[in-house]
Amino acid sequence: SYPDLQCPNDQREMPCVIRIDEPGADFCRRVLTEVRDVFGDVPIHVGFDEVNFGQDQPIYTDEEILGFSRAMTGFIKNDLGVTPVFWDDALERGLNDPDVLMQWWRSGRRYWWKNRALTFDQELQLKDQPYILSPSDWLYFDMKNTKDADGTEWSGTIAVDKIYRWEPLLDPVAADPAKRALAQGVIACTWSEQIRDFDAWQDRVFPRIAALAEKGWAQPADIDTSKPSWETWRDEVLIKKQIPRYEAMDVNYWSRNRPEELRRLGSDRA
Repeated sequence: SYPDLQCPNDQREMPCVIRIDEPGADFCRRVLTEVRDVFGDVPIHVGFDEVNFGQDQPIYTDEEILGFSRAMTGFIKNDLGVTPVFWDDALERGLNDPDVLMQWWRSGRRYWWKNRALTFDQELQLKDQPYILSPSDWLYFDMKNTKDADGTEWSGTIAVDKIYRWEPLLDPVAADPAKRALAQGVIACTWSEQIRDFDAWQDRVFPRIAALAEKGWAQPADIDTSKPSWETWRDEVLIKKQIPRYEAMDVNYWSRNRPEELRRLGSDRA
């Protein structure tokens, strides 16, 4: 739509990287200002992920990405007066700012084609960088619910019991209790490019979102040792209380026509 804003180094069939000189920066500032005007005093997520993904030669150097991310960070903080949010790729390029939220999505030390000395959650804590948790192994809801279900699976299958058993501040973060305040919340991502319609979207999101809500509000397991087991929560909360709500709202939740799958779920897990 804006060929004059395309980065000349982006030679992909479908270019998606903006130029970062003054015309590109001016366009970004105007768009961000409109976003601020529409949505008000809320954080603004600006991405900065996978800029050079799949390229033999980088489109931008790390220094160029870092410089542009700092310029946009300063504009969002100082001119718009709201909190910027970046993917953790910006941290990898050197952005470390206590007034910025990093959205952490990559679990483990493996990042596509290379290994890292530290996991991203370890680096976030080491640098005292505030962050939001959305690790793909637990919170990418476009992944398959189970092996035979619809969806993608590059980050594995994510059944609702896996989310319920997840401890955000213990697994895999293993957060130092003194640094738990760096974690500002959790976000589930449902990337929709391979989700064909609204029914399919509901199948990915429900009832996984209920398990995530439980994780988001609950204390870590080392503080609250009385939390219900998966089986108890499934039978007493999910099946008895939440599923009837979905039915009343005609939500196409996963296992709607296969209730035995939900009851069987997790029987082979620790």
